[in-house]
This record gives sequence, structure tokens and C-alpha cells, in this order.
Amino acid sequence: MPNGRSQLTRSWHPSAHLGTRQIWPFVLAIALISSTLHVNGIVLPLVVTGKAGGQPADVGAIVGIVALLEIVFIFFWGWVETKTSAAVAIAASALLYCAYMLGLGLAKDPMTVYLLTPLSGLGAAGIISLPITYLQNLIARRAGLGSSLIAVNIFLAGGLSSLLFSVGTAVSDYSHTAMLGAFAGLCGVALLSFIHKRPSVKDDLPTQQGSEHHG
Repeated sequence: MPNGRSQLTRSWHPSAHLGTRQIWPFVLAIALISSTLHVNGIVLPLVVTGKAGGQPADVGAIVGIVALLEIVFIFFWGWVETKTSAAVAIAASALLYCAYMLGLGLAKDPMTVYLLTPLSGLGAAGIISLPITYLQNLIARRAGLGSSLIAVNIFLAGGLSSLLFSVGTAVSDYSHTAMLGAFAGLCGVALLSFIHKRPSVKDDLPTQQGSEHHG
């Protein structure tokens, strides 16, 4: 019986080259989701030591707790992926992390941020680990080219997070910037859900496979 990853590759494999327009909605969706990690990395210390009234030591402790939790939860998301699909697992982890970002934006004391660490670790573990194979499978027939999408995602997510931080701090404070990051993540989940439900994506595969065999 084929596993979830092979089913995923066959069902929505968009193309065999990087220049196709069909690949970029997938990449943009993952970049929007990944940008939440970058936004959090910027605003977490500012919120904890600012609106939440914490100390720099609290920032170090919170980051350390989340890092330890991520190690455990990465294995959990690997199990979830085998039971569902990469897209479902990524969307679920992103929704959890967006909930954390909203909580961070509402935090008014350090204890609230500490209580959010399990949610942060659970969501971040999925966002960190799951997109790797997901992006590689976008161009599964060319492994090296598929892996290049990982680097593209890193730079695109970094650029989006910088834009979100600039806009958020220009119109409001760091707490609302965290909420803006959550909104970007939700947009990524919505886009990912939409493109996986499009019948045109699935219908393209047999034609592409046939053209490759006869080309």
C-alpha cells in the first residue's frame, strides 16, 4: 500500500521545472506560514521585555523551553504526516502557531508567555520540519532542483517577515505586529487549502507524465 507521501506526490505534483507558474502558489503558501517563525523571532523579546513587563532572562528561558519542546514535537508531526498528509500536517501546525502568535500579542505578563510555550513548540516543530519534504516533492523528479525550493522559501519567508514587521510597527506596536504575523500565517493556510482543492492541479499530472515519457 503506498504511503501518504507518495500519494501526495502523485495527486498534486505540479510540474517538473522551477519556472512553472503552478509551483509558485505552493511556495508562497509555505513562505507565508514560515514567515510567522521569523516574525516571532523578532517580536518575542520585544513583547516579553516591553508590554509583558518581563526581563531578558525570561526571553532566554522561554526560547530554551520552546527549543526543547520542538525536539519532541518534531517526531510527533512526522507521525501525523504518515496518518494524514504533509499538507494537512503543515496546515494544522500553522493554525496552532497562529493561535500562539495571537496569544503573544495579547500577553500582558511573562507568565502568559510561559504558558504559551507548549503551543509555540508544537506549532513551530511542524513548521520547521514538515515543509522540507513537502517542497522537495514539488519537483520530485529532480531532487536537486526540488531542494532549491527550501532556500527559496527561507529567503521569501525572511522578506515577508521583514515587510510584516515594518508595516506592523509603522501602524501599531509590537503586540499587534505579532497578530499581523498570525494573520499572514492564516493567509498561508487558506492559500494552501485552496490550491490543494483545485481540480486543475490534479488533472495536470497525467498530461505532464505522458509528455515526459514521450519527450
